[in-house]
Amino acid sequence: MKKWLLGLLAMIVVAGSGVWAFKMNSVSPEMKIYKSQNNQAVEQEMRNASDRHIIKKIRATGLYLVTTDSQSKDDVSSTAYVPGPGSAITGAFFSKGDGIDVPGKTTITFKPVDFKHLGKNGSFNITNLGRYGIGSDIEPGAYKLKLESVEGNYKTQLDGIVQLVITPRDGEEKTIQISKADNQKTISVSQGEMLQIKSSSNKFNLFFDK
Repeated sequence: MKKWLLGLLAMIVVAGSGVWAFKMNSVSPEMKIYKSQNNQAVEQEMRNASDRHIIKKIRATGLYLVTTDSQSKDDVSSTAYVPGPGSAITGAFFSKGDGIDVPGKTTITFKPVDFKHLGKNGSFNITNLGRYGIGSDIEPGAYKLKLESVEGNYKTQLDGIVQLVITPRDGEEKTIQISKADNQKTISVSQGEMLQIKSSSNKFNLFFDK
């Protein structure tokens, strides 16, 4: 009887360890960086002086602030992690060796995300699209929001709108929309959550006040 109970306990411990290992392994690499605030990214400039597209590779895994400058006569469109000309995306995660398509006459600059703990000393402004870690980029708490400015061509319903998507550690995402017509909101963010700022506009100024 005792041997049977010991065996059962051993199975429970092993099973529990397996679940814990699965949970640990299921955490994304970028979330591990936000949690540890140990970003191994290195600054890198991808310059393409030719008239054709070329592929260049990321030198180090990490979280980046990405900016694009283009003299190309062709339209250089943005992607989820590489912005259009004259704008920036923060919190973009790349692995070493990832290939980046650099259009002709274009320079794409990658700078390591600097965890600034915005809100620690009061109010702040955000002007870059992308992802912000709560507890690393932005201090947890409740904030009053004001969209001080936003540019758009207003050809679609989403022009002139900035979306704030809060991803909790557990549970469903929550989206807040703020616009030129409805430019004041409130938001509450907690330690370990992720805040993603999205917009069809590359130029906006979003004010946070505790």
